[in-house]
Amino acid sequence: MTLNLDVPWHRESFDLFVHQRLPQLLGERLPLADYQVEQQDSYTFSIKLSLGLGDASVEVEYQDLPRPDRDGLFHIEGNYRVVVPYPDRRELDQARILCVGEQLYDFIDQRLEAAPEQLAWDGDLVRNWLPLDAWMRDFHLGETSQYLQATNWLDRYTHLRRLTLIPIVGKPFDDRDVFPDSQYGLVCPHCTPEGPNIGRVLEVARGARIRDGKLERIDGSAELAEVEAPDSILGFSASMVPFIEHDDANRALMGINMMRQWTSAADTAAPIHSTGWFRQQYDQRLASKGNKPEPALVQTGYEPDATDFWGGYNLLTAFIMWDEDTFEDGLVISESAAARMDFPAAVGVGDKLSNRHGAKGVVTRILPDADMPQLPDGTPVELIFSPTSMVSRLNFGQQREAVMGRIAQAEGTPAVVPPFQAPSEKVLKARLVEAKLPEDGMEQLTLKGAKLPYRSTVGWVYWGRLAAHTAAERLETAVAGAGGPELDMMAYGALCEAGAVANIHALFNTAAAERPDADVLSQRLTTGPMSPSPPPSPRFALLQQLLGMAGIRAELASEELRFSFAEPEGLTLARPVPHPWTPGRQVETVGDPGALPTGAEFDLIRDCYENLVAANTRLQRIVDSEAPEALTGPAVAQVAQRVEDFFTALLRPQHLHFRARPL
Repeated sequence: MTLNLDVPWHRESFDLFVHQRLPQLLGERLPLADYQVEQQDSYTFSIKLSLGLGDASVEVEYQDLPRPDRDGLFHIEGNYRVVVPYPDRRELDQARILCVGEQLYDFIDQRLEAAPEQLAWDGDLVRNWLPLDAWMRDFHLGETSQYLQATNWLDRYTHLRRLTLIPIVGKPFDDRDVFPDSQYGLVCPHCTPEGPNIGRVLEVARGARIRDGKLERIDGSAELAEVEAPDSILGFSASMVPFIEHDDANRALMGINMMRQWTSAADTAAPIHSTGWFRQQYDQRLASKGNKPEPALVQTGYEPDATDFWGGYNLLTAFIMWDEDTFEDGLVISESAAARMDFPAAVGVGDKLSNRHGAKGVVTRILPDADMPQLPDGTPVELIFSPTSMVSRLNFGQQREAVMGRIAQAEGTPAVVPPFQAPSEKVLKARLVEAKLPEDGMEQLTLKGAKLPYRSTVGWVYWGRLAAHTAAERLETAVAGAGGPELDMMAYGALCEAGAVANIHALFNTAAAERPDADVLSQRLTTGPMSPSPPPSPRFALLQQLLGMAGIRAELASEELRFSFAEPEGLTLARPVPHPWTPGRQVETVGDPGALPTGAEFDLIRDCYENLVAANTRLQRIVDSEAPEALTGPAVAQVAQRVEDFFTALLRPQHLHFRARPL
C-alpha cells in the first residue's frame, strides 16, 4: 500500500489563473497589448504587461509576486502559507470548489474597474489602476490564506488537504449535519475539529481529489484498486490508525487530532516535500541524547517513508488501575520510558501523552522500573493506564493494538493492520498461540515477586507527547501585577478532594493578586514565616460587593455566613419596583458599580446600570411633571425591567465560582 502525497490542485489552480484567467480578465477590462509571465525562483514570479495601442502603449513589470511550490505552499516574509479551498455550497458532490486561483480571480475581479477607451496611460496610472503586487499581498491577509501548521509531518500534510466551509456558512451555525450524505467518500468523516468548527473544517479523503473545480472520487484505472479500498474514504490522519473500526467515532476524531499535536523530530522551518528515506529498526533505541520518536510496532501500511513522520513511542502498556495515580486519566510511566521519551526535553510529571485511539492522560508519577509491574519473564511495564474509561468512551482499539503489539514484538517485525481490515478475535487468538503467548492476550503481572489480584491486558501501544501540553511550559509565576496562572473551580475542587485546606487559603486568599496588600506579599515572605491572611478572600469580597448593590448584606461572623437586607448607597429610584429575587419586597435604591474592578467581566454590569439610570431619569421627569398614569405606568415597568436586568448581570454563574491568580 502506498500513500499518494500529491496535492496538485493548489498549483494547477494557480497556474490556470496566471496563464489563462488573469490575462483574459485584464483583456476584458483594459487595453491589454502584451502579457508575459516569468518565474524568478521557487516562490516568486514576475508579470510584464503592456497597455495601450501602438506608440502610446506603456510597459509595466510586477516583480516578486508570490507563487506556490508544487505542494501548494507560498513563502511570504519568511513564513509558509497555504490557501485553503472552499466550496460555493454545502453539498460537496455538487459544489464548485474555489482553490487559490479561483479565489485570486474573484479577489481581483471585485477590485478591477473597466478603463475608459481614450485614457492616456503612463506607468504611474497603470500601477494605480492595476496594483497587482499590492492586491496579491492583501489577498494573503484573508482568512483562507493561512500560516502553515507545522507541529509535525502529519499536521503539515493534513493542512495541505484541508477544505473549509467557513466562508459560505459563517462561524456560528447550528442547523448542520456534521457529515451529510453529500460528503461521503469525498472528505474524511473523522478529520474535523472538536470545537465550534466541527463539520466546517474538513480534509479531502485519500480516494478523492479536486480537479477542474470539482471535488471528485479518483477514477483513473491505475488508481482504481486503491480508491475502491474501504479505507479510501479516510483522510491521511485517520489512515494511520490501526483498529480504527473498534473506536467510537468521537474518540477516533480526538485521537486523529491529537496525533497532529505530537512532538516531532522535524525541522518545521524546512520545506515540506521530503525526498529522503529513513527507517530505523523497530526494536532499537537511539542511543544519543534526545531519543527521537520511533516507528510504531503496529502500523496500517499507509505510513510514508519520510524522515520526520514518526512522532510517538512504543510503550509496554498495562491496562490496570494504580490507586489514585490513575484517577481521572492519570498515567504512570517508568523511569526508563521517561528517559527514552526525552525528545525534545525530558518528560515530567504533569506532561500529557495520547495514543492513536483518542486516549489522553496526564503523567502523575514516574516510578523506578523496579517499582513497576512486571511480565512473567521479568520485563517491567512502561506505562500504566486505567481501563475504566474505555467502557464509556468505547475506544477499545487501543486494547487490540496492545495485543497485536505483543504479537509484533514476539515475531520481530511490525504488524500491518489497515483500517477496516483488522483481524478477527479468532485470528488474534491463533496468532497469540503461534507466538507462544496467552491465548486471551492477558497476563498475570507481578510486583516485586507478588502477583497482582487480576490478570490484565498488557502490550505495546504507540503513545505520543503532546507538544503544547508540557508542565514546564505551562508553569507561570509573578511577584506583582495581575498574578500567575488562573486557578478555577477545577483546581479548587481538586484541592478540596485532597483535603488541602491550607493550600486553598494560601492560593485563593493570602497569595491572591486581587488582595489590597498583594504588592507587599514578597516583602512579607522575605521576613520569615507568614501567617495566613484573614477572611474574606478577594473573590468572596467581590461577591459581597455585588450582593450589596442588590441590597443584600453578606457577613462572616463566628465562622457563620449570614445574610440580611441593607439599602445600598447609589441610585435612588423615582418609584419603588418589585425586588427581582424576593417576592413582596420593594427596591428603592440600587448600588453604583463604579467601584468594581476594571475588565470585561464587569462590562455587562456597567452597561445594565447605564440603561437603568437612563430609564430612571426618564421616569423621574414623568413623575415631576405629574403626567397621567397611562404614561407613568409604562415608564415604571421599564425601570422594573432595567432593575431586573441589572440584578441578573450582578449575579451570573462566573461570579459564584472560586477563582484566583496567585502571586
